[in-house]
Amino acid sequence: MPEVGFSCQTVSWWTEVFSPEECEDLKTLLLELPRTIKGCTTGNKIDTKWRNSKVAHLPYTDEYQWIYDRMMIAGNKINQESYRYKLTGTHDEANFMVYNKGEHFNCWHLDKWPSGYWPGLSRKLNCIVQLSDPDTYEGGEFQVWNGDNDTPIITAPKDQGFMLACSAFTWHRATPVTKGQRCTLVLHLSGPPFE
Repeated sequence: MPEVGFSCQTVSWWTEVFSPEECEDLKTLLLELPRTIKGCTTGNKIDTKWRNSKVAHLPYTDEYQWIYDRMMIAGNKINQESYRYKLTGTHDEANFMVYNKGEHFNCWHLDKWPSGYWPGLSRKLNCIVQLSDPDTYEGGEFQVWNGDNDTPIITAPKDQGFMLACSAFTWHRATPVTKGQRCTLVLHLSGPPFE
């Protein structure tokens, strides 16, 4: 397995969780899954001003188990090297995120669960794998920020197959895609609540 790459309190990444060939195969496979439009919901209306993307959930089946296994190994390795959180695994399905031209999740947000979502557990680590070849799209930057106006925004590299990990309580966003299509896999690792 490759070594853990850049690391700081806010974000870490690890190269080549999936090879470029595996990424292309995964996109072909996962684009067949039904996707729903995600936005901010108000009543029965989806507001796409702050979030506009399509998401498919990977079922826990034998067909997708190798994807979960590979992402869990990489996410746990990053956790051991950079965060040292107590993790028990993942308790929700991985998300296949598709961003076409003009689509985004361009508001700063956190991926913590609402209180009581999974009793006794907290989302702790977000693991995002870049599936798209960076030469096939423009925009769609994944950015993290610690919320302090005096610190810089960190823009993650777009290397195909790499995994970025950030704490579930780290502010992050995906800027609008201006050309092409950006596809990612997202897995949230969880564990007992922080003490």
